[in-house]
Amino acid sequence: QLPHGFHLDLSGRGETFVRTIDGPPGAPTVLLLHGWTATADLNWFHCYAPLGEHYRVVAIDHRGHGRGIRSRKPFRIEDCADDAMAVCDALEIPFVIPVGYSMGGPVALQTWRRHPARVRGLVLAATASRRTLKARNARNPHANVTREPPLKRSLPSTAMSPIAPVRATCVPPQADRSTPGISISLSVPVRDDSFRSDSRE
Repeated sequence: QLPHGFHLDLSGRGETFVRTIDGPPGAPTVLLLHGWTATADLNWFHCYAPLGEHYRVVAIDHRGHGRGIRSRKPFRIEDCADDAMAVCDALEIPFVIPVGYSMGGPVALQTWRRHPARVRGLVLAATASRRTLKARNARNPHANVTREPPLKRSLPSTAMSPIAPVRATCVPPQADRSTPGISISLSVPVRDDSFRSDSRE
């Protein structure tokens, strides 16, 4: 069963679709950012319940995808990042851990880059490099998806230093034990001098 979903009007941006899970009291919020031509449900529906046991969960459809913001104008990765934070503003969520899959990875990075004070960690899974996005645009010139040059510096360890990772392995229903699942490792950030990332498909 899918978690609660609703349409949300973002002032000056348009209407989008959001799913939320409250999670345990005081739990960090994970912001699920789906991939190119997908939707939040297509990428994350097997992970909603396991993640909801440990985190507050927010999942959105990006503009031009699923039930996300409709616009005839070309959009940029930065627009998707700002849309995501506008959702958090509307839901009064001050801090998030963006979780980006595929195109959602650059969206997560831009969310941190443009709103660093509000990002408490990053999870990047099966994501694309700048070269991959350029090649995709060359194959489909109508896509018009762009991003800024790659980050010139590493994530600051004082801002995001995860510990105590929680692993959620999501296996499709009725699958036997040999069926590969999706393993996501998330962490609660603390002040420390180390940064560990352990997210994989």
